[in-house]
Parts: sequence; C-alpha cells; structure tokens
Amino acid sequence: MARVIFKQFHNMNMVILESSFKGSEKHIRSVSYQYDQEGSIIRIKYLDKDKTLIEINEREYIHIKL
Repeated sequence: MARVIFKQFHNMNMVILESSFKGSEKHIRSVSYQYDQEGSIIRIKYLDKDKTLIEINEREYIHIKL
C-alpha cells in the first residue's frame, strides 16, 4: 500500500494550502484555508486531483465579551 504524503504551505504561521500525494508524485487532493483578522478559519475549499472544486465550507464566529 502506498503512503500518503502531505505538503503544507504557510503564510504567517497559518496553513493556507495542504496537498495530498500518493506515493511520491501522484496528486490526490488539496484543501485551502482562508482566515479572518483574528486568525480563525472562515472558509475551507476542497479540491480534487485536477484542482476542481468539490466543496466549500464556510464558518461564522460570534465573539461575546464576558
């Protein structure tokens, strides 16, 4: 069984793109992350091996002062 290799690309210590490869070169899928000003993930995009968009997950946060 071939192992899956993950490659991550960072911007200011936050992962912005994560790609998965089977074996040494065969691209399987990618996930990209978008952050808000506080550093919380607000959008995740899932792409297939051809970089075709599969799914978008959006998140919304409400900050409450205690």
